[in-house]
Amino acid sequence: MLIGGKSNTKWLKDEDLGLYLDSDGFVQTMTMAFDKTQMPLATNLSGVFAAADVRTGATRRIAAAVGDGGAAALSIYQYSKHHP
Repeated sequence: MLIGGKSNTKWLKDEDLGLYLDSDGFVQTMTMAFDKTQMPLATNLSGVFAAADVRTGATRRIAAAVGDGGAAALSIYQYSKHHP
């Protein structure tokens, strides 16, 4: 979650999930940190995706966030086909 341009992901660290965050607390996704042949917006945790302003490299624009949401939904659909 993002409020006012700063990441609001401290709770993700507190939960000790092992989710990769950058130094500013933004969630790292395949598009930024991993093998680009993998599903975009996937995180290092299987079945967990991040979209829009919460992820590293996001443009922080409404139209881009909407597009990210659609891309994440498609990735989740593709993932669910192979991981029922």
